[in-house]
Amino acid sequence: MTSLHLIFSAKGLRSCLGIIQPEDALLLIEDGVYAVLEDSATRLHAIEDDLVARGLQNLHADNVQRIDYSGMVELVARHQPIVSWH
Repeated sequence: MTSLHLIFSAKGLRSCLGIIQPEDALLLIEDGVYAVLEDSATRLHAIEDDLVARGLQNLHADNVQRIDYSGMVELVARHQPIVSWH
């Protein structure tokens, strides 16, 4: 299986970019959604509720797929291991 990287901060995203594999999934969660403000070509998933809570709901980024918590559960079920980046 491929890894799921839970990104809790923009710094966490920068830290994991050097080790991720092309098939890995990256999920921006909590304050990690601020990473959408950084210029990145990396394909990302982001929790919609966390984007809204931080006023980022109107931000459009082609590399970000917005998901809800059931989408997060699907990602968790499809990936192993799960790695957290703070």
